[in-house]
Amino acid sequence: MRKSFLTAAFTATMAIFMSLTAFAGEWKADTTGWRYIEKDGTYPVSQWVWIDNDNNGTAECYCFDENGYCFIAATTPDHYTVNENGAWIVDGVVQTKQVGTQGLESGLIVDLSQFFYTDLKNRDKLAEFCGWTPEQIQISIDLSGISSNDLSLFCWDSKKKEQYPYYFNFKHINGGGFETELAQISPMQGIHGFIKGLDANKNDYGVSELEAIVKQSGAVIVSKAEETTQDEAWGLNSDGSFNMHTGEYENVYHNKLVFDYNGVRFTAYNSSQWSPSINGIYAEPIK
Repeated sequence: MRKSFLTAAFTATMAIFMSLTAFAGEWKADTTGWRYIEKDGTYPVSQWVWIDNDNNGTAECYCFDENGYCFIAATTPDHYTVNENGAWIVDGVVQTKQVGTQGLESGLIVDLSQFFYTDLKNRDKLAEFCGWTPEQIQISIDLSGISSNDLSLFCWDSKKKEQYPYYFNFKHINGGGFETELAQISPMQGIHGFIKGLDANKNDYGVSELEAIVKQSGAVIVSKAEETTQDEAWGLNSDGSFNMHTGEYENVYHNKLVFDYNGVRFTAYNSSQWSPSINGIYAEPIK
């Protein structure tokens, strides 16, 4: 349905802005109402705009007045109805539009299947592939064994003459030693290590935001979680020692996105429990 305003101010702009779709802004409220602020600080005025609030490829339509405020739970100047969130509705149903992946960061997920489903999953074969000598492998094993941590190989790519940007992890075995089959791969560059083409200046992502990016790249979503709990904040006593019972509480976030790509399972998570942003990731074989 094509909507056109009856008032002169709106009619003059509708032909230009009817199909306008916004992706990169944010909603901000003041004492008058809500505006949608673009990255450059501007906001839509006297127009309808399709806005993809969740970056999931589906947008809702919002109407803004001559001062840039969104109509809420009202009838617009061109006699259409918007709900309590400002979205255009027909017979109580929010109207949506598929806007594809415009505005989303594009990302190419790294294919890690060769490391999990070929002979490279074997510790010695992997190290050989990366240009390690048997002596170097043993030194790495001995050093890891001292602290009983899982074994991480930092392999050298002999063809590119550079270190692989991954940690190749082998689980520690109770009683000593390490498993010989690769258990997990972690990138040294966080999210950017496994999803290429993202904004180089951005390291933190929301769960829904990252979900849309990896789905666009062909991944299958397994699960996602966005949970917030509260934990008592620590403080300091007068003598400098920690006080574990301050009576003050802070949010603790448990956010995670699990997705499959080309036979490999990726788990993205918030690496700091005090921040909801997704910035850590690891990969493992699908069992």
